[in-house]
Amino acid sequence: MNDRKYRFILIIISLLIYHNSNAQVHVTIKSGIHIPGKQDQKFKHYNDSGQLVEVIETDNIKSNIAPSISMELHTYFYKNNGLMLTYSNWKFDSQVSKDVLVPISRTVQQARSAIFLSYFAKIQFEKNSPFKEPRISLHAGYGLGYINSKIKPGNELWDLGMHWFAQINTSLSEKTSLNLEAKYVLTKDVDNTTQFSDKWAVDTSGTPTSLRIGPHFDTRFYAIQLGISMEL
Repeated sequence: MNDRKYRFILIIISLLIYHNSNAQVHVTIKSGIHIPGKQDQKFKHYNDSGQLVEVIETDNIKSNIAPSISMELHTYFYKNNGLMLTYSNWKFDSQVSKDVLVPISRTVQQARSAIFLSYFAKIQFEKNSPFKEPRISLHAGYGLGYINSKIKPGNELWDLGMHWFAQINTSLSEKTSLNLEAKYVLTKDVDNTTQFSDKWAVDTSGTPTSLRIGPHFDTRFYAIQLGISMEL
């Protein structure tokens, strides 16, 4: 990630941390799973000169469910409207079917790290509560950010990502709550634009779906996570 992206993230963190005495700032730590959407993969072979000499393409791919962790920081800027900063990380393997002949390992290792800034709205279901927060509430929102993708064998890159999410929060005490989240994550495909020397590399891409930005912006994940939220 370049310096400009670092500055962007630090500014957002500063804005979220800086708040007046009436504001509520919460930190959430949670874990769960990210389920990869259907993928296409291209196995590319580069010769000694770095020229592409062979391509094997297949959509006969099976991906494992990825364990994931997330950390969030959120605050409210106007009534029940808020901003949320999220970091998530997940890793998984995908396997090519034995029916497809590839000259290297059929297993492709994939890792993702995501940073999102999101807007959300809170809906209160139960207002009469002994705690400061309502006993049960819903957070729903949308966010933009960057996702780091590492493909082995293949490329590593930072690119644009986005997510839609809904969270159910149940108060456990005055300053803690249980958080259950469902999320849809969308990001760009990982193509190998760097020339390799006498090496195989793998491109990964999503498949057409109704909720995507374009033909190269359809790599998707479905996430479910459970965690604890604490007011600072």
